[in-house]
Amino acid sequence: MKKYLPLIFILFYSSFLHAQDNLKFYIEKALENNLQLNAERKNFESAKQSKNISRSEFLPSITLSGDQTSTTSTNRTNQSGTSLADSNSDSESKKISVEQKIFSGFKGLNTFKKSELETQKANLSLKKVEQQTILDSTSAYFDLIFKSKNEEFNSSNVNLFERQVDSDNARLQKGEITLTDLAQSESSLAGARANLIKAKTELLTSKTNFERVTREKSPDTKNLINQI
Repeated sequence: MKKYLPLIFILFYSSFLHAQDNLKFYIEKALENNLQLNAERKNFESAKQSKNISRSEFLPSITLSGDQTSTTSTNRTNQSGTSLADSNSDSESKKISVEQKIFSGFKGLNTFKKSELETQKANLSLKKVEQQTILDSTSAYFDLIFKSKNEEFNSSNVNLFERQVDSDNARLQKGEITLTDLAQSESSLAGARANLIKAKTELLTSKTNFERVTREKSPDTKNLINQI
């Protein structure tokens, strides 16, 4: 069995990593950790409790009451002066009453209707935040993938223009091109470097936004699955 433990661990760890590489995992984390969503959940539960309290006014009320007395007689004697045995007397009574209100005015009914509407409103607000959280998580997930690939593209572009400038320098030495041609290549390289800086900044912003929405550390974008 021991020889199979490393393999089992590898398979388990691989499946765990794979679970973290898909969109569903991060949506579930966002739904679990979103602060606004948790606040809406508590608000909805509070509204449901208020509705239950309002409804209880129309339910029967049960009252249980009881009474218990105990009497002990000691040092008793009869008419001839003979001592009598001590006596104990216990009595107990219980009472259960059930009351049902027939009509107590429209105040209770209106209060119940109000609490019912507030519960529906809280439920709709909760679903709205849930949907917005799913949308934000999906957008952040795919934006992170896009910005990562954009940074990779611009990095490759810089490497390409650097090789172009090196090649043009060599060709200039041989007289195959002019200084104008070299200047154009150097200008293209400068533009590619500027685009790379912009892409890196956008990627950093995307990672920050991803962590804000999902409340999870930004993953290695190379492992992310870019399909739904």
